[in-house]
Amino acid sequence: MVLEVLDKFIDTIMIALKGKKLAVLGARGTGKSTLLHFLHNNELLIESRQTTLAKPVAENRFRLGDLQLDLKDTKDLPGGELAIRQWEKLHNESDYVIYLINASEPNSDGIVYDLKEVSEWQNKLENKPKLLIVVTHMDLNSEYCKLSDSDVGTFYDEYVKNMGSFLHPLSNDVNVCIGALNNHENACSLISDIIQELHNEL
Repeated sequence: MVLEVLDKFIDTIMIALKGKKLAVLGARGTGKSTLLHFLHNNELLIESRQTTLAKPVAENRFRLGDLQLDLKDTKDLPGGELAIRQWEKLHNESDYVIYLINASEPNSDGIVYDLKEVSEWQNKLENKPKLLIVVTHMDLNSEYCKLSDSDVGTFYDEYVKNMGSFLHPLSNDVNVCIGALNNHENACSLISDIIQELHNEL
């Protein structure tokens, strides 16, 4: 089920995303280290602690079913205003930028500040990295956890609509994925959605 949509585009996705550099940005506690660890090790962190210093993440081949993606080396950067210049450098070097938001603890002022900075960086570049917003920790949203398959679309539309106050600094429409990284199944599902959105941006 997770790979049902991706199966149709595996060849084009692998060619299009091969050797791309991915930047994962967001406040502390949004899941940056967890997402990067999963992409580069295909497993979840057993115990996660907040990142305080930039850490290199080596290039790697990520596998999800029959899908294989060769990812360039990147960095796991801390959150917070003190890291904003590091964010800018990684943003400008990357092909794709994923900005994470913690659904259980959305800091509206912090999100608006971050996305205003990202928007300014994007506007300075002729070849802009593709930007995707990813909302994590949806496993802590009781309404989301109770959704039937037929209700997911309606919930998603309303949820993203309510995020308008967060996303207004961005000059262009941006795609949003929502999900969780709390277990292997949910992580695979969210990453499948992320890959599909990145493919749609090509």
